[in-house]
Amino acid sequence: MRTRWHILAVNVLVWGSLSALAVAGAAAAPPGSGPSGPPDVKQCQQGGWEQLMTAEGASFASQQECIRYVAQGSAPLPQTSASLSAAASNCFVSPAGYACELAITGSGLQPFAQVDYCVDDVVPCGDAPIGPGVDADGTVDHLAVASCPAGRSIWVQSTTASGELIASEPQACPPALPTSLTAVASNCFAFDGGQACELAISGSGLQPFAQVDYCVDDVVPCGDAPIGPGANADGTIDHLAVASCPAGRSIWVQSTTAAGELIVSEPQHCPTL
Repeated sequence: MRTRWHILAVNVLVWGSLSALAVAGAAAAPPGSGPSGPPDVKQCQQGGWEQLMTAEGASFASQQECIRYVAQGSAPLPQTSASLSAAASNCFVSPAGYACELAITGSGLQPFAQVDYCVDDVVPCGDAPIGPGVDADGTVDHLAVASCPAGRSIWVQSTTASGELIASEPQACPPALPTSLTAVASNCFAFDGGQACELAISGSGLQPFAQVDYCVDDVVPCGDAPIGPGANADGTIDHLAVASCPAGRSIWVQSTTAAGELIVSEPQHCPTL
């Protein structure tokens, strides 16, 4: 009886030892051998590093840099192709002049990178950040408002995840808003030894708050006689004023368009009392 118990104890001891070795062997399995193991440095080899980037979106400068990154336990990500576009639409007159809504979209960009807009000969690139910049996931989808004078080109630029400059295709700013300016003299009356008339002034597409001058040939030189409050904040004017308008002379008004150009109404003969 004593001998049988000894043999049983030995068998239990041996079985326990084998189980312990099996557990130890599983714990000592080589890194990366299981499906959830750390990333393999082989993906950096044979040019693979050129198609990879860090989790922060930075590209690798060499194969060794990629291998060091992976050896630290970090998992590189496939590089994504970057894109950036900007489309101008819904233009309007602003206090600063002619402006448009600018729809900016992009992907594969450096997280939190600045986005600048550029207008040739008007807004140098780098001087005009627009919107909140790139999102944390490297995308941007933002509707902004930007100066976009008619006849110019507008585009945006930013930085890709690999640290390179990217620019959208330049787009021609949409045509200027329709502009008009008219002045009609009527209801004339004798005034201060001469003649004056009511002058109905109307217009659109003007520079906000631009001065409006009236002119009478050989009597009132253009630029010497501002009339009324000027253009409204939305670039329109609809004003009834009183102006000197001697019979036999011509009268007109002039102002500035949203594009910064001179606009003149058609001259009209002053009515006769």
